[in-house]
Amino acid sequence: MDGDMTRLRCGFDFGTSNTTIGLADGGPARLVPLEGSAETLPTAVFYGETVHQVSYGRAAMGDYLAGEPGRLMRSIKSVLGTSLMDETTSVGERRLHFAAIIADFIREVKRRAEIHLGAEIDTVVQGRPVRFVEESEVADHKAQEALAHALKSCGIRHVKFQYEPVAAARHWEATSSGEALALVADIGGGTSDFSVIRLQPRHQDRLDRSGDVLGNYGIRLGGTDFDRMLSLRRVMPELGMGRKLQVKNLDAPVWIYTRLATWSQINTLYAPKSMRDIRWAINHGDDPAFDRLDTVVHQHLGHRIAGDVEKGKIDLSVGGQATIALDYIEQGLHLAVTECDLEEAIAAGLQRLGAAVDECLTRAGVRPEDVTLLILTGGSTEIPMVRNVISGRLRHAKVVSCNTFGAVGLGLAQEAASLR
Repeated sequence: MDGDMTRLRCGFDFGTSNTTIGLADGGPARLVPLEGSAETLPTAVFYGETVHQVSYGRAAMGDYLAGEPGRLMRSIKSVLGTSLMDETTSVGERRLHFAAIIADFIREVKRRAEIHLGAEIDTVVQGRPVRFVEESEVADHKAQEALAHALKSCGIRHVKFQYEPVAAARHWEATSSGEALALVADIGGGTSDFSVIRLQPRHQDRLDRSGDVLGNYGIRLGGTDFDRMLSLRRVMPELGMGRKLQVKNLDAPVWIYTRLATWSQINTLYAPKSMRDIRWAINHGDDPAFDRLDTVVHQHLGHRIAGDVEKGKIDLSVGGQATIALDYIEQGLHLAVTECDLEEAIAAGLQRLGAAVDECLTRAGVRPEDVTLLILTGGSTEIPMVRNVISGRLRHAKVVSCNTFGAVGLGLAQEAASLR
């Protein structure tokens, strides 16, 4: 960007499933269009066979589904804090570090926003989950450091982090007038994050509001995990999971199906060694399900299946039944799924969500009946049973939804605007 151009402070919500950039430039916070008129950009990158063939967001998904040769990368945020950050993955004849893939995506988001705004983004308040990594403080700290490095490598000079549910509360507070003791639940693609906060709109211009945040808690569980659980329950058995091989009465290797059902691990199946091991299992499986598995891995259909499972989950959120159409694997293969299927598939996840709410209240030192407002944001709060398990613990609280996909970015933008 031109050195004399205006420099902006923005909110940056780099998410597991979707990414937004928000700006508050003297008026109400707003989200910047990142793909046509869309204010959300799916966190997806497609690398074609040549160095210059790279697409992002919906275009990346479109290129993949159109059968373009190359590699689709989704849920790239989930590698932060894991050993994958230090590893490479093959993209055609190239090998790229996962850190470089994250930086590529952030750089493109920044570029698009700057073109729209006609100014350079100099400073961001970046959202972060309460915990990138649950079991290790060291890994959690490394995840934030890695994300800060990626942002700064793209030309962003100043980076501040804020918990995502705290940012969502800030946005809600700017659009309401009443005081409340609120629990904010932000259930996104990769994590579930909770904060107990005193909402006091008359104090929203104060620079330091840390005293109003009574407690935070988060777990590494989100929409992509619910996708995985539903896939393992309804789809993977149709590809051989749980079926016997003709070798010493062995079951088909579970790792194949676990990876195939997990957005961030699908590409690992297409590595030569994995393909050899899968071929061995297919050759020793006497069941039509293994023929379907053969089709899936050799035509690289993993992401397409995951996308259709995700769509089925979303359809179930607005109706009692959905169909996962897999006729691109085998003609006539359509799987009916019900709310009961989804609830049974994600039962363990729902238990963890309930326990996380309880833990957040404990850390905040408040009782469930003290909470007067429950603010829900993040795409996974659209799932009825997710809403119910949280609201069921706060029976005295008014339940409100807060800009499902934009609240965090908007709240981060408001905080960025208040920086001095």
